Amino acid sequence: MGRHPGARGTLIPRAIGRPTGGFTLLEVLLALALAAMVLGTLLTAAGVQTLRIARIEPRYQALLTASRVLEKAADQRFRGEESGSEQGLDWRLRITPVPADPRLEQLHLEVLGSRPGTSVVLAAYRLRARHEDPGARQADSGLDR
Repeated sequence: MGRHPGARGTLIPRAIGRPTGGFTLLEVLLALALAAMVLGTLLTAAGVQTLRIARIEPRYQALLTASRVLEKAADQRFRGEESGSEQGLDWRLRITPVPADPRLEQLHLEVLGSRPGTSVVLAAYRLRARHEDPGARQADSGLDR
């Protein structure tokens, strides 16, 4: 055993023939393995986010198409099923009465995108329009009595 020069008389054991500074091969390999796992996780997360961002634009286009179709359906006041295509997107609209409240109709719209994750399904409700014959209303008003 040797003495360390700055130790003031205390004995510090030192291995003979071994360097005192640096890292062992095992420590370097463990650090590389840990760095590889962290980088792999970060790259996977970045790839998933890139795919999500790529789907935003087609999904937004599907939502715009759905909005236009629902606006047209609200103005037309038809009932049943209708389908069509707009800006390369196929859509299918189904309007049915709501059994719980005969004054309401349910509008169920599906816009189908060509790629996975770009399809949109919307449901809305509207008050049913009363389609009355104006001639029948005058007869019941009591003006001819």
